[in-house]
Amino acid sequence: MTVTDRGLLIAVAGGVLNLAVMTLHSQPIIATAAADQSGGLGVLGIWALVLVGPWLLGAIPTHMYADHGAVCPLLATGVLTGACLWNGITAPPSESLTSLYYEAWPFFLVVLVVAGIAEQCLRTGHAVDSNRSSQE
Repeated sequence: MTVTDRGLLIAVAGGVLNLAVMTLHSQPIIATAAADQSGGLGVLGIWALVLVGPWLLGAIPTHMYADHGAVCPLLATGVLTGACLWNGITAPPSESLTSLYYEAWPFFLVVLVVAGIAEQCLRTGHAVDSNRSSQE
């Protein structure tokens, strides 16, 4: 097994873990969103968002950690998922952070990727080198 295969396998496992945790504690939100749709493609779209979003939010930060050593995206995903779980246990579904997490997952994913790229640039020194070359 190559390093790339190992990284992808770890990323898939991280995505499945995040999806399982999020799906376990968000059944009221999923049921409400599915009930609001009249059927057909609306329900399919809801289920695609419900399955794809949490999986990507777990898989991409895990991949960034496994292949590039970026800790910030994985840590932020853990904090966001943990906050959703805590809020799902303590708050009613209408006030839950989990619904925002499901609806705005592309925004959260972009923020996580940008944080990972910034961390990688700081670790490799690209940001520091560009400042030095512009001063010389």
